[in-house]
Amino acid sequence: MKKMIGIACREDGYGSRLMEYINGQGEVEAFVCTEEAYLKDALEKKRPAVLFREQGFAEEVQYQGQEVFLRPDRGIEEGIYQFQPADQLYQIMMSYVLAVQSEKKGCDTAGIRIYGVYSPLGRCGKTSFSLAYARKYSFFYLSMEEYGLEGEFEHNMGEVAYYIQNRKEGIGRLLCQMGEQRQGIRMIGSAPFFQDMKLVDMEDYRWFFDCLRKEKEFPSVIFDIGTGCLPDFSFLELFDQVYVPVLEGNTEERKLRKFWNLLLEVYGTIDDRFRIIHVPDRDWKDESFLTDLQEHSYKEEYGWV
Repeated sequence: MKKMIGIACREDGYGSRLMEYINGQGEVEAFVCTEEAYLKDALEKKRPAVLFREQGFAEEVQYQGQEVFLRPDRGIEEGIYQFQPADQLYQIMMSYVLAVQSEKKGCDTAGIRIYGVYSPLGRCGKTSFSLAYARKYSFFYLSMEEYGLEGEFEHNMGEVAYYIQNRKEGIGRLLCQMGEQRQGIRMIGSAPFFQDMKLVDMEDYRWFFDCLRKEKEFPSVIFDIGTGCLPDFSFLELFDQVYVPVLEGNTEERKLRKFWNLLLEVYGTIDDRFRIIHVPDRDWKDESFLTDLQEHSYKEEYGWV
């Protein structure tokens, strides 16, 4: 059953268009209320996971669930700017829905989530998983692959690397403008020369991640990381979660042992932020792709340490 979200605003045209856009994505079901007198009844009947309410709309009606303000300008700290492009607004709204889901599972929901997907193995489903996850959970997909996705992008991660090195002010908002919608995912393609990603030093990457986490209107992010773009293994410590796709086989096991041993040298331990996944052998757009995924912690998967 799809999650329900509510939109409460004065302008029927705006609310209806936003509702239609959200419902057209197929991830959640949205309803809109433009009459203040009817909001209380609508909330009691629908019980949305998140209510997105225009500031000042039916203020006397209290809602005990998760509520986020839609605000008419960018100068207010609380809430989200309601007049940005629909795809950007949708991704931010979905990050609140995902946060509610995570909260119910006992996860930390403070700020955006920044996930990495990396494996020392090839042909392991890393990019397929990254794309499927980004589409299902409305994450912003950033490709740090050596040779990336097919098709021309107006902007790419080589530009992002340049902005990171020069500590570009407002880099989060700039990324939102650079992102392109492809197959239901907002994304930025790989750098034309993947070596550019290795030229960014770790202090600049830390600055970049801090900037993203401080952004009030930025969706959660998933990085699809190829070995050729990995600056060093300490880069992985910047992520809230790192998914490591694995394969079975003697050669694969030897590579994985070496990888985990290198991580142990860097970190001293491997905590539950590292999630080992077995990616199903099918199209990532298949509805059962993520549901059939096998996921374990390092301790659950291996007895090597």
